[in-house]
Amino acid sequence: MANGWVASDSTPNNFGDKQGETSLVSVAIAVEDMDEFETSYFEKVEQVLGDDNLNPFPIVKGSQFNRTVADSHRKSKRGELVEELLSIPSVETIHVTETYIEPRWIELFTEDDTKDTSRLSSKQFKKQKLSQYYNLVAIWKYLTYGESRATDTRWNVLTDSFSGKRTPLWEEIGELSDELRVIPYGDKTYPLLSMSDLLLTYLKEEVYPLFYGKIYDHLNEIAEEMV
Repeated sequence: MANGWVASDSTPNNFGDKQGETSLVSVAIAVEDMDEFETSYFEKVEQVLGDDNLNPFPIVKGSQFNRTVADSHRKSKRGELVEELLSIPSVETIHVTETYIEPRWIELFTEDDTKDTSRLSSKQFKKQKLSQYYNLVAIWKYLTYGESRATDTRWNVLTDSFSGKRTPLWEEIGELSDELRVIPYGDKTYPLLSMSDLLLTYLKEEVYPLFYGKIYDHLNEIAEEMV
């Protein structure tokens, strides 16, 4: 079986000066060779954070990074680490999805249209429904992107644990993928899930507003600097 994998993470996002407006952002990271990526990941972590006493935590989760790295250089260190991880040759694709939700009431329907509908505010809908499995949305979009993708699609899927009910999206990912692993606390135990977590934290610091167009512009700027 091919050793190419795709993993994802998601984050909620609020627009502080715009009352009630909210969104969710998810990134899927595809690597051509997982073994090569993991070797490079550990080298990059040691290179950037070797003096910050992260051991015995060579796999870096965003919250653990915040507790370990001093405030005075936390932002610069995170930026340096993420940009080094993006430079790993086996990192092939970064696929971004973003769902913007206006402040409104959302009607929820069941498959049986004879039953009563229910209503949630946009914030409730994001927190109670969509955010529970939004990390899967980037995976699904990545797998269904079609032949127009400039790079290969990796069919082995790695996700952090998630909640929420069974959905057609989840079922389609299961049908499309060659291998599917759902890992509790995956961003603490798998380098590719750790990178997804770190990348989202970095983007929330560097890009505003956190719309997918601005995210891609920022990632393209990084890519151009690497050439």
